[in-house]
Amino acid sequence: MIFLASAFFLIVAFYLSRLFYRKELFNPLVVFFSIWFFALSLYGAHDILNLKIFHYSLGTRASILIVASFGFFLLGSLSVAIRSKQHAGMLSLSLKNEQLSFIYTTTKFILILFSIAVAIKYAMLVRLYGNPFAHLETVRNDFFNGKLSFPFYLSVLTTLGYLAILNLGVLIVLRRDPGVIMATLLTFALVFFNDATIGMRGGFLNFFVLFLSTVLITNSARGNRSNLRSLSVFVLACVFFMVVMTVIFYFRSGGKVTYLEGLLLHNYIYLTGPVPAYGYFLDHPWIGRLLGHHTFLGLYELADIFFGALGVSLLGEADKVTHYALITDRGPFNTAPYLTYFHSDFGTVGLLAGSFLLGLISSWLFFNIFTKRRIVDLQFAGVAIAVLMLSIRGIYTNGRSFWVMLFLVTIQHVAFYLLKGYFVLEENNYQRL
Repeated sequence: MIFLASAFFLIVAFYLSRLFYRKELFNPLVVFFSIWFFALSLYGAHDILNLKIFHYSLGTRASILIVASFGFFLLGSLSVAIRSKQHAGMLSLSLKNEQLSFIYTTTKFILILFSIAVAIKYAMLVRLYGNPFAHLETVRNDFFNGKLSFPFYLSVLTTLGYLAILNLGVLIVLRRDPGVIMATLLTFALVFFNDATIGMRGGFLNFFVLFLSTVLITNSARGNRSNLRSLSVFVLACVFFMVVMTVIFYFRSGGKVTYLEGLLLHNYIYLTGPVPAYGYFLDHPWIGRLLGHHTFLGLYELADIFFGALGVSLLGEADKVTHYALITDRGPFNTAPYLTYFHSDFGTVGLLAGSFLLGLISSWLFFNIFTKRRIVDLQFAGVAIAVLMLSIRGIYTNGRSFWVMLFLVTIQHVAFYLLKGYFVLEENNYQRL
């Protein structure tokens, strides 16, 4: 069964962590294969327990491609890890106070803009629907069908929140004070409210994963290895996240399902559905007219906005089609794993090459936190880990917010250099294992 193959890769990942990843368990290999082992195990339980939720199976061809993709991801990661073994010593790291103050000030300014954007968005919804929470199903359907849209500047202000959460992921580890904790709570409250008003969960999911991955990466960079306690905190955070996410689902269902049904059944579909969806989309492939159409759609959308201001259109309505997988009778399902994007855009060879590059880039960014030791490296590594954690539900590069987020992180790094000098992470008590 496919979950046995994922279990094998996970065991290999744990073993290789001891050899090449300074015995740090929170590394690209373990994260990637843990997520997939969890999803494939849940999917395997579907047939074992005869749940009858999905009526479309993964299929032999899809299973073979998943295993092949895993193998190439492993090779890509090892191609970097083996060469980076000489940097595998434990490092105790800290940031200069001036740099921490800089990103803290930046974060507070962003939160003001983020709060304004959320307030304006809510005011628009109240003007159109009255109390949006009383008409959440209608609001969500209108948003999905294009009947409801928001000004582009609101999207820009909201996207600034991604930089704030990446900054807070660093600050909460290296500058533990009440102000940072309050800013973190405020950020999550804002993004929850921002999503809840239109019955969505994606933004809250992205913020949660980005924050969690950046916290753990920063903690690792300080020389604090993941242990049973950190693993327990990780699991509890994920459980709490699912409980909060279900609140949004419950209200947008209009009372059609109970909270318990949403927590157990619909979260099971949410987490497991992409697996049979890959089999469905392999039999019903996506069509795109541009190179890397679906994988890099976010980049194309940004280019379309830029050239649209000049009167030139790059994308049409047919280029932004939402694909649905007919895998269950319990509502529409429009989510696919990274495999679908790579395979639809580049074929089988492209899927394997993309998997190799995914492993290579994520491991390269991971080892950068020990060799270059800058805030920008912590944040890029956090983003890379987040990409792997969400690989079961797509590929980050598909969204334009991903590219804007990378741009903002880069701009902030340049600002450090221009305004405050070039501050790097200090190395204290350097010790080879």
